Amino acid sequence: MTTLCSLGDDILFGVQQEKRLLKYYLQKRHPKIIWNTKHNKFSPFDFQEGNRVFELKARQYYKNRFDKEGHMCEPNKFKYLKDNPKLRGKIYFMYYDGLYVFDATDTEKLQRIQLRNGGRYDRGKDDQEKIQAYISGEDLKLVTRKLKTPKKYEDSDKCLID
Repeated sequence: MTTLCSLGDDILFGVQQEKRLLKYYLQKRHPKIIWNTKHNKFSPFDFQEGNRVFELKARQYYKNRFDKEGHMCEPNKFKYLKDNPKLRGKIYFMYYDGLYVFDATDTEKLQRIQLRNGGRYDRGKDDQEKIQAYISGEDLKLVTRKLKTPKKYEDSDKCLID
């Protein structure tokens, strides 16, 4: 049986950053928030409170590195929100230099998203290129510089979901 703890460093890194976002930011603002990843690793969004959903994209670089090219996210997030119009969604991006947010239900910002091929090649797997959504750097709003991706990921051998 595959668990989140047996999927490798990339997944563990993401889970660790979700846990930090939950503890140091989201729970303070949304006391009844549910951490979906903890219960279902295939959940469309990482967190939910009522009709609000939240996703985290944790990145191991500085935000401005991809401001011109766009900040990558899976297009299925936007499809899910479109198919569930009562939901309000936010996508958080955590970088070395802080936490940023994209309002995934802002019609004007959604129109500026570009769909194009993209992906990763550094995970030791075959080509992981597919259609991705690219969000303009100007559409990401700085939330805080206090919560950011640590420069070195440690504890990769620990399971971070109790």
